[in-house]
Amino acid sequence: MTGTARPRATRSPRRCGGSPTRPRSTHGSTRCCPSCAGFSARKAWTAARRSGCACRTPGSTWKPPPRPSTGPSPRSRSESGRGGWGPALTALFAAERGFLPGEDAPWIDEIRHQLAELRLRALESYAAATLGLGGTELTAAVRAGRQLTRLAPLRESGYRYLMRALAAQDNLAEALGVYSQLSECLREQLGVSPSPATRALYAELLAAT
Repeated sequence: MTGTARPRATRSPRRCGGSPTRPRSTHGSTRCCPSCAGFSARKAWTAARRSGCACRTPGSTWKPPPRPSTGPSPRSRSESGRGGWGPALTALFAAERGFLPGEDAPWIDEIRHQLAELRLRALESYAAATLGLGGTELTAAVRAGRQLTRLAPLRESGYRYLMRALAAQDNLAEALGVYSQLSECLREQLGVSPSPATRALYAELLAAT
């Protein structure tokens, strides 16, 4: 007896995970579907990129998490100062020890010159760190600023640190006097005026008076 063959039920295309509010695209390859192949979402996304599966549509593609920012994380000034205080002080102690006292040679002079530059940079870092800490550490920032202006009288960064530290102690008049000292020193020795950065700081402090 011949009978009519029952029509084979048609299966709707498989969906890659989806929801009533966010339907997924039609399954195109088991290599790139987490729900079909058991892959983790990250591996499925990588495989989909290589195979060009239909699952890789804007509505259905798993997107990797954003990469962490390479910049510094937002931190308070006190936390930033606390992080730089120790290394700056260590470098300062190392640079102040000197190198082969009593000896004289061209290569020794070169190393001494490098240590002198290291000392200045360490003092700048120490001044910046203590400024960030604030409070009782402002006295150390003032001391570092004065030492910078004494060791390198033509290095304007030392004057700026000293001006900021004095202003943070509410000694605005003294901070403005430091600018006058720098201007006189530059005019007498080089016949120039302070840099734009130093003039801008002076104008900022002058406006606060």
